Amino acid sequence: MKKIYLGSFFLVNTITGLSGMYLTRPYERMLLVERRDPFCLQASIFVEHGYGTTGYNDDGRSVNALRIWNNDQNALKMLEGFDPASEIGQLRIQIGANDDGTRGHFTLRGDLDYRFGIGLGAVASLPCDFSLSAYLSFYQLKLHNVLWENKTLNITADDARVRTYLTDDFFAHVRSLGGLELDGWTRSGIGDFTLMAEWRRNFEQKKDFLQNVQLGARIAAILPTGKKSDEDRIFALAFGNDGAFGGLLGADLLLTVANYLRLGVDVELTHLFSSTRERRIKTHVNQTEFLLLQKALVLRDYGLTQRFNLSAELYRFFGGLSIKAGYQFLRHGDDTYTVCDNRFSSNIATSAASLQEWTLHNLFLIVSYDGSHDECARTHRYVSAFIKMPFNGQYAVGFKTIGMVFALDF
Repeated sequence: MKKIYLGSFFLVNTITGLSGMYLTRPYERMLLVERRDPFCLQASIFVEHGYGTTGYNDDGRSVNALRIWNNDQNALKMLEGFDPASEIGQLRIQIGANDDGTRGHFTLRGDLDYRFGIGLGAVASLPCDFSLSAYLSFYQLKLHNVLWENKTLNITADDARVRTYLTDDFFAHVRSLGGLELDGWTRSGIGDFTLMAEWRRNFEQKKDFLQNVQLGARIAAILPTGKKSDEDRIFALAFGNDGAFGGLLGADLLLTVANYLRLGVDVELTHLFSSTRERRIKTHVNQTEFLLLQKALVLRDYGLTQRFNLSAELYRFFGGLSIKAGYQFLRHGDDTYTVCDNRFSSNIATSAASLQEWTLHNLFLIVSYDGSHDECARTHRYVSAFIKMPFNGQYAVGFKTIGMVFALDF
């Protein structure tokens, strides 16, 4: 029997698995469309939209998305760590002012919108409960209403020099000194291409309470086809793993109890291999994330990404109608930089807040109808609506999302 599914793409956070923004892939387990036995081919298309964004800083407090790493941006520290004979070093000497906590500081905010995500997938059955699948996604995000509020006073001579030589025409100075754009952007592009092999088997239980145990395991290769970060724009993070190859291991358990209740647990680990490319780096430990003027060739070693899902579902309690509630926890470990230029310190570069461990918690609610419960029908229909709500995290951005799943099985 041949199957074609049209389903939803569920995006649960920026951007990528990297730097605190996690874009979930088309094989999101919470929204997995159940496969019938037997099946030959399953093709899918996934769509969703974000309607709100929340950032979480190092204390876990809700903040604007552009303030997850620093409470403000420091223009004076931006000029530190450079050769005194360089253009930037000479400007720092010319200004000759100390950082008093407000001088050279900017308060930053902006609106980061997840416009839409689309994912494509194809799954082919193999003998012995194995399957082989391929996935690719497409995203659009927008950063707008970016506001840099200058906190520098205009009282002392030091204040006047900072304003005259640096902050009064700040965007132009930063563009000239480091080629860095400080305003908004709209970015569209594909994510990483994923090849996955999966094993899944049902073990029927002849008990009144526990009726079925489903076990699954998967392994995947993640190819770096996704749009990379734009080092010349603030917060323009990657739509995948920023040029890094990756590997994924996952396992899940699904219990069917008391006729209509299903309880699930899923664990997934993603490892990324080191990648080398030109990136912006800190040249002084007190520099802030969005005011890094120096670019250098950098080897990036990635921390492990862990994802844990728990779910409870009222399964087909009224024909093909199901309601699922789920909880998801994401954690990405510390990344490190090795700078391929002995003029700069790898330890200073690695002190960037964007390389530190980040976490995110999400809640899901999914209502679905699966018409394939009618085994006599030649065509089966599937539709679901879902909502996702981030509620806690650290050094991360959470997207509130809504979406629909449409499916056709024939």
